[in-house]
Amino acid sequence: MMSTVRAPYEFLSEDNRSKWEGVLQPALTKIQKQVHPRQEIEEKAVAFLEELIFELLAQICAAQVHTIADVEAHVQNNFTAPIDTWALTDAQLTMDKLVAKKKGVFMFPVERIYQQLQKDVFDYKIELNVVQFIMAILDYISADILKLAGNFVKNTRKPAIYINTTDIRVSMAADPALQALFQPLQGGHSLIVPYLLEETTVVKVSSYSDNLRDLLEGEAQYIRFMSLILKLFKEPFQQRPALFPQTTIDTIFGNLTELHELAVQFQCSLEECIEMSAEADKDKERHPLAGFVFEDLAEQEEFSAYCTYASNYMLAVVKLEELFEDPEVVEYLKAQQTPLFKEAIQYILPKSLLEPIYHCFHYFEVMTGLKHNTKSEEDQEALESAMAMMLTIKLELERECARFLPKRKDDMGMFIQRFGSSVSLMKVSQLQEKIEGWEGPDLNTTCSELLMEGTLGVAKEGSRRAHKSDRYVFLLDGLCVCCKRKRASDGYRLKEVISMRKVKLIDIEEAEDMKFAFQLSPPDQPGTVFFANSKPDKNEWVAALTHLLTRSTFERMLDAKLSEEESVIPVLRPSPNVYRFAEEDSDENIMFDDVKDNTQGQGQLIKAGTIHKLVERLTYHEYADPAFVRTFLVTYRSFCKPSELLNLLIQRHQIPNPIDLDDPDVRRDPLKMKAYKRFKTNYVSPIQLRVLNVIRHWIEFHFYDFVNDPTLLTSLKQFVDSVKTKSMQKLVASIQRAFQKKEEETAPSELLVFDKDPEPTLWFIAKPTATDEFNFLTLHPIEIARQLTLLQSEYFRAIHPSELVDASWMKEERKESASPNLLKLNRFETKVSNWITKEIVYTENFEERVALVSRLIDIMEVLKDLNNFAGMFVVNAAFESSAVYRLKNTLGAVPSKKLNIFEDMKVISSSENNFSKYKERLRNINPPCVPFLGMYLSWIVFIKDGNENKIVGKPEHFINFKKRRILANVLHEIQQYQNTPYCIKSDPNIRKWIVDQDPTGDMTTNQWEEQAYEQSRTIEPKDQPPKKVPRKYKFDLRPPQDKPWNTLGFVRNKRSHPSIPSFQEEGGPGDPEVPSSPTTLTASPTPLEDSTRTRSISTPNLHDPPPIPRKPIHRNSSTMLPNVEENEDPFPSSPFCPPLPPKPPAPPRPPRTDLAPPPIPARTEPPAPPLPPRQR
Repeated sequence: MMSTVRAPYEFLSEDNRSKWEGVLQPALTKIQKQVHPRQEIEEKAVAFLEELIFELLAQICAAQVHTIADVEAHVQNNFTAPIDTWALTDAQLTMDKLVAKKKGVFMFPVERIYQQLQKDVFDYKIELNVVQFIMAILDYISADILKLAGNFVKNTRKPAIYINTTDIRVSMAADPALQALFQPLQGGHSLIVPYLLEETTVVKVSSYSDNLRDLLEGEAQYIRFMSLILKLFKEPFQQRPALFPQTTIDTIFGNLTELHELAVQFQCSLEECIEMSAEADKDKERHPLAGFVFEDLAEQEEFSAYCTYASNYMLAVVKLEELFEDPEVVEYLKAQQTPLFKEAIQYILPKSLLEPIYHCFHYFEVMTGLKHNTKSEEDQEALESAMAMMLTIKLELERECARFLPKRKDDMGMFIQRFGSSVSLMKVSQLQEKIEGWEGPDLNTTCSELLMEGTLGVAKEGSRRAHKSDRYVFLLDGLCVCCKRKRASDGYRLKEVISMRKVKLIDIEEAEDMKFAFQLSPPDQPGTVFFANSKPDKNEWVAALTHLLTRSTFERMLDAKLSEEESVIPVLRPSPNVYRFAEEDSDENIMFDDVKDNTQGQGQLIKAGTIHKLVERLTYHEYADPAFVRTFLVTYRSFCKPSELLNLLIQRHQIPNPIDLDDPDVRRDPLKMKAYKRFKTNYVSPIQLRVLNVIRHWIEFHFYDFVNDPTLLTSLKQFVDSVKTKSMQKLVASIQRAFQKKEEETAPSELLVFDKDPEPTLWFIAKPTATDEFNFLTLHPIEIARQLTLLQSEYFRAIHPSELVDASWMKEERKESASPNLLKLNRFETKVSNWITKEIVYTENFEERVALVSRLIDIMEVLKDLNNFAGMFVVNAAFESSAVYRLKNTLGAVPSKKLNIFEDMKVISSSENNFSKYKERLRNINPPCVPFLGMYLSWIVFIKDGNENKIVGKPEHFINFKKRRILANVLHEIQQYQNTPYCIKSDPNIRKWIVDQDPTGDMTTNQWEEQAYEQSRTIEPKDQPPKKVPRKYKFDLRPPQDKPWNTLGFVRNKRSHPSIPSFQEEGGPGDPEVPSSPTTLTASPTPLEDSTRTRSISTPNLHDPPPIPRKPIHRNSSTMLPNVEENEDPFPSSPFCPPLPPKPPAPPRPPRTDLAPPPIPARTEPPAPPLPPRQR
């Protein structure tokens, strides 16, 4: 038993809003996608719907329900029909699925809602299954509201895309059941938005496009209306052939099925006409030539079917009257589960059968409007021809219908009307002004439509005709208002008001004292008997009342029927023989990962597949997968050329028709035309849109593919220009803007916008113009670190993802063309490391050398604070070179505080435990940053060598995409550091000083190492004190005392960066040595490039990558990376990082390389001249 009802809990009050707001919104968005997959819903509309559902939940909770039976009783007593029955039925089905342990039963977060309700709302213990039952009911109500709103959008707008708050309000106001359900929760007010009353009622001058839009909307509603007659009214007749012979059915419904097929064909032809005009050349201003659609059908005499139908109408009415004289027929119709079904057949069906005749006359009005507004002579001639050919049909219809067809009232149709329009609301508002004595809420807040008005006799239930009082009755969609006419004016005096919420209509049988009578009985109140003046008058009133009370029921029944039919509509797909992307998924063309949930995208994780299957999933029609698109475009070059990918995307976009639309039998088959329409909507359109989206992404983030191949760019532009579909023109324009933007980006660094200006350049001993005095001791260490960071950042940010795919830098024959920017960075860092080594060993004075080492530690500390880890590794590589490492006296003379700082930075720069300290530091910083690239290059090599490109046991054309996905994770981590530039002021003199250093000259790597080592032995002989040499510099060797550590350039960029970087901010203004940007069409060679062009490719130099990687791969070792296909977790220490193999045993004195980040093999070279042996 339910307890006493208490005050409803206010879920979204000021105190409770933070706990409840937004809890239902994700689920409501998913429900909307279920009922209308091709539409979107605005956030405000979702929030409004959440508010409604919370109000309904508050009402249920206030009833103090304890069991599921209590909830059922509350719904039956408070919800309106048919929502109460259907909501309970749907909720019970949901509970049955829950018992069967099916997944995905609830959209709403039931567990969270249960815990919060138990904590804040219920003051007693309630079982989880009761809350589950309540949420199942609310799930049904939500879906019902969203379905109505989506249908409203489809019927009133082209294209139907977004559902907004107004759509929900208007569609709910048009549905008596929903309006009656929510109106008490809204303080007795209608859900219709008040500002609709303020809309102007001035009739606008219609244009050709307005005429065409109205025609399409009207045709859609007309087809839906005939579907309702054929599926809800005709089918019960067909289910009892003994009671209703086929001749009887044919007499009543005539050739209505033929008219339905004709309307479907007409709608399809009209949509094709509009689509063809949208795909016309942009230079030619064309509008649809609808006249040809009318002319084609008129030439085939298709509209003559309406004459046949009209000639049968009176026979249908007579046959219906005869049927209702048969008690068995009456009992059968009363026994139907649908309430008032007998009254619907008896009173609504005769009026509804007139609708096709009205609609045919509507065609003539439409053709007249189109002819008046068309700008095409061809269209005008076609319309004139069609009207001439159909003139005979029009005259025959007028003659046939003159006996029985009443004048059509524009705002009073059966099932075909625009509910909640401003005109209807205005009539309701004006009506209230004429009623004297009106009390309570304004009419326009409780009603939105005036259905009928007229004089009736009114008496209390049980009274006879003799006791009636004459009343002027207004039937609105929410109220029945009974008034008495004023004699002196056109006003009315209010007498009775009957709420139409849960009212019961009773058709009183004819009797002497009860002629032409019917009764309205509100729940728990005495009924009111109405007496019409004649039988036709009664038929009109009972038809209007039946329509009002059954409208929402029939609409929902029709939706259920159509959904059932949708499930049996054949799925059309092109033949795989002509369209390779239409092949069914099988083990021969695609494999999916065992991972159940794809947290990065919406679809299944692809393990491997053919190139056609990968491109199909790249542009899949069922859902978009942004993560897959990013991964594919970053890694596709390892298995496909850019030109091949473009050709595949063009082929994917060009989808052939699966049926012959020129076949008349196909066009007249409603099932096939529905299947074709679904094919166009659910298959063709999503694929073509996603092809264009992939192309846009390709241009925005990987434009270097087109810079390197102008022919590819030309082909892509030609394809984009060939797309004429109207619905895709915004996307085409977006792609063309991206083209223009990329081609105009000649100086992308000028686009940088920072929160504040960069800090000024810091100077120490050397003056800005005295470049010949520049060295590590005369320049400010902060400024040296800044300019070095700026250079390394520009080199790093210029690297394309394509340079890292498939370890291209290791392939001797193509590394220069495949990884140019990566090699530039590596050679620059090698040169800087050698330069630092040279500066140390060639500073012969001990005091100056100690000061230099101390200054380099200062620079290294600034690099760390700037997050320039690559610079730290460069400096540390110089310290660990064999020539510097042995200088024990020099390092021992450095102050202990400096040495402690240096040791801490050495720990960060160490490769021990798979760079664990470095990775820990990297995780705790914010951009900008220049990471140590060598670690990532090692991972890429391990991924490449530890996983096969192909799948064992599969054909050669199978591509191991799981390998590419793991590789893409590494590339994305690199890319996230390329997004944010440094806010550092570039100083061209210091930059030039750094770039111009060439410590090795023409020496080979071995020659340079030997020379540096010998110089180191000279300045500090083994087991001897340092050699005494006079000082070179006369200035004070102490470092600058004012260390402005707060001016290191950490100023955030205002621009927000996506998860995948946009290479639009490369380089620095006015610096000829900055590496070429990925978005720059022409790039000037850097000094580094010029210095290497004169060298022989076969002769290594210090600008080349180091010959031996610091962590070589032992292919025969047991520590080799396990194959990912066999081991799901190849990188236990990191989501992307493979465990590095142990170092091989070191030789007595291994030659120290400078940095060795990328594992690039050494070039072959002729043997160097022998040098005298060194004493160890």
